Amino acid sequence: MKPTQANTAQTQDTESPHDGLHKLLNNSDYSDFTVECGTKTWRIHRAIVCSRSKYFKKVCDGDFKEAREATLTFEDEDPALIEEMLLYLYNMQYPQTPSSLRKAKDMVLDAKMYGIADKYDLPDLKQKVLTAFEPLLALHRSDPLFTEAASHVYGMTIDSDRGLRDLVKAMVWGDRTVMLMRKDVQECIMHHDGFKDDVLQALFSDPNAIGPKKEKKERCKRLSG
Repeated sequence: MKPTQANTAQTQDTESPHDGLHKLLNNSDYSDFTVECGTKTWRIHRAIVCSRSKYFKKVCDGDFKEAREATLTFEDEDPALIEEMLLYLYNMQYPQTPSSLRKAKDMVLDAKMYGIADKYDLPDLKQKVLTAFEPLLALHRSDPLFTEAASHVYGMTIDSDRGLRDLVKAMVWGDRTVMLMRKDVQECIMHHDGFKDDVLQALFSDPNAIGPKKEKKERCKRLSG
């Protein structure tokens, strides 16, 4: 049965203008710039990445070695994260995996990608990571990987960047009778001053915090070391 004109139009309407662009990332045809990270190399297209990234535009247009040699090397980054960033610049989507297939380990990926998006000035990617991260916390807060993700959140962002921090804080405090009893969560809180400050702030500001005033002060004293 041949598709009707209406069905064809409907398909065209639902297609993203970025569909298929990600295939160009692995196609060197007409590419004019090279990105390297670790053992991985990507041949990319300046017309695409520079129009979507201030960072790449500055690198490619400036009087830098990278612009002259048409090669950018990321020395201290995870190749998997750089590839996720490049894929985003090509198809403007995050995550690349359907939401229904995402696992606990993707909490860690999101936390790292938020840091990458912040470092390389991609505010739209930061927002997409934020949206993807929140449901994973609710689904996998009991998983040991929760604290690894939280550690990256508090280790890779500044105190004033409340995006992922507020989500982690809300998840821990919202389920505090369970979360604060976990040894791994306690260790994570004590390891990161920002996390500790957030929990203490929640403890002082929540009128429904568990325990009488004296007991609350004792808990705060233990948390503050």
